[in-house]
Amino acid sequence: MGVVVNLRPGGQIPRPDSAWVTKAQLAAHPSVKRTTRWVEQQMKKGLPSKQKDDGLGTRLYHLPTALLWFRDNDPRIRKRMEERDELPEGEPLKTESPLDRLADLEKEVGKLRDQLAGFLGSDPAA
Repeated sequence: MGVVVNLRPGGQIPRPDSAWVTKAQLAAHPSVKRTTRWVEQQMKKGLPSKQKDDGLGTRLYHLPTALLWFRDNDPRIRKRMEERDELPEGEPLKTESPLDRLADLEKEVGKLRDQLAGFLGSDPAA
């Protein structure tokens, strides 16, 4: 079992066997070393995360995926990873911007509206 070391209040280095980490754990990771606010800002740029089912809006980050995303999107973190000889291997992540995701969702809503209208036998434009 891995050792957990407190780096700052609320921040811990995730155990090696723990793939999903909190914002504080991700920010405190030795390759990242940033604030939790900075992590939040990266989400707006496409950092992958998932909503935890706790009713509090807590987000979790898959550590290997997040490190790959930082490798591909942040030159300073990539340099730190190279210096530490901890550059993760893997294909570049294909992440979409929130605006691209919004456009996809709008298309999906349109399709669902049309399907519902067909089911109900009404004009979807009405």
